[in-house]
Amino acid sequence: MSSEIPHAGEIWMTQFDSSYPHEPAAIRPSIIIAPATQFDHAFASSVVVPFTTTFHNFRFCYDVLPTLENGLRAQSYAQCDQLRSINKDRFIEKLGIIEIDHWQTIRELVRQFLNL
Repeated sequence: MSSEIPHAGEIWMTQFDSSYPHEPAAIRPSIIIAPATQFDHAFASSVVVPFTTTFHNFRFCYDVLPTLENGLRAQSYAQCDQLRSINKDRFIEKLGIIEIDHWQTIRELVRQFLNL
């Protein structure tokens, strides 16, 4: 667990435990969509989109290549249909920040998925 506070657009290594089939599991990168600080200090959860290194030909799966800026270690796919609200204690370490063009696309895919 990191003592640093996650912010929107950052990519963090995140602990996903006890999942059902087709849900994110294990330790994997995720991008912060709505940080806990956006809500209030008593709120201990953030909304994230997990990444996977397994390609899925789904409409809401978005390809991101690793860069020094984003800190990803391999070609990864943002699973915009797998939004999760997780406790801040699940964040292990900050990897980097998503590039602005990817950030805008991921946010748009989340918006479409939620039909907003």
